Amino acid sequence: MYKAILSIFLGLLAVCIFLEIMFRMLPVSDRLENIPVNAAQPIFHYAPNRLFQISIGQTFQIRTVKRTNNRGFFSDMDFVTDTACRKVAFIGDSFVEALQVANPLTVHARLNALLPAGHCVYGIGSSGSALSQYVAYARYAVEAFDPQELVFLIYANDFEQSVLGYDDRPGHHYYDSAFRLVRKDHSRSRVRDLASHSAFIRYLYLHLKVMAPQRRRRPQAAGTDSFAQIRQDARIRSSMAVTDHFLRDIRAIAGQRPVYLLIDGIRSEIYRDPDAVDNPQGFVRKMYGYISRRAGEEGFTAVDLDPVFRAHFSAHRQRFEFPTDGHWNALGHAVAAAALAAAMENRIDGSNTDHAPLRQ
Repeated sequence: MYKAILSIFLGLLAVCIFLEIMFRMLPVSDRLENIPVNAAQPIFHYAPNRLFQISIGQTFQIRTVKRTNNRGFFSDMDFVTDTACRKVAFIGDSFVEALQVANPLTVHARLNALLPAGHCVYGIGSSGSALSQYVAYARYAVEAFDPQELVFLIYANDFEQSVLGYDDRPGHHYYDSAFRLVRKDHSRSRVRDLASHSAFIRYLYLHLKVMAPQRRRRPQAAGTDSFAQIRQDARIRSSMAVTDHFLRDIRAIAGQRPVYLLIDGIRSEIYRDPDAVDNPQGFVRKMYGYISRRAGEEGFTAVDLDPVFRAHFSAHRQRFEFPTDGHWNALGHAVAAAALAAAMENRIDGSNTDHAPLRQ
């Protein structure tokens, strides 16, 4: 009996050792090491000055090497408080974190290359961030670096994910039922830290998503048409309320600083028919239109990428994301940066301020 149990144990151990050796020879992604979030360190960020080998997909379809800067964000530019450059805080979620592309190819790095000499674009973002987290990042940026301009990258899931209880991620900030900003603290797990040393376990967790947290997805319409419409109306009302509080909070933080909202296009519709516009009553279209309109009322500049992406795709027939990943590829980042740089130049022109031409 004991010999049989010992044989089974030794057999399983041999299989585990074999799998570990095999996966150490494959480009399994490193685990991103994020710093605990608490009252002493209230802002989510990663371990500073680190190189991470990143791969995405079950067969490692996307591979990059990413560096965190001195403040623990994915950028080759260190964030410096005392500098003569005109600082631009570029705030967002996984599109700003941009694990899919090398740091120099990100939208914020490309924007820095396009703006006149003397600008420094600080890319501040992390996966899972939403409008509520953008408020926390904006407050952090203003207090730490005193940027002259603020940019926010808006994506479809930013509205609902801002609500506490919808898709909570430890380390991020959310709006509670009274629209107070609430921080969910995050502490390091010794078991998870230990497990992350195994390439096989990282492959199961990061690539196959085994035991990974299941994030809430967009609710599906169910029941009668009238019931589905009631749910849709409630969803839109809640998201509009989140948007209003987000814009008011940013206005209070920004003061007289120029603020830009870079709004992603609805790319799936562009590829089906570049001349067609999707359902104007759809949630994403409505919310993009609403935040763009309300941003204008606050004196902010909204840059809608939908017509920009449509025009580029109509001319070149090139997609802006990866075949296996909905995040922007290098082209998506480049087109978005060019559109934002043009809007920023137009604002400078309109204010009659001396400036240098955009770098080509």
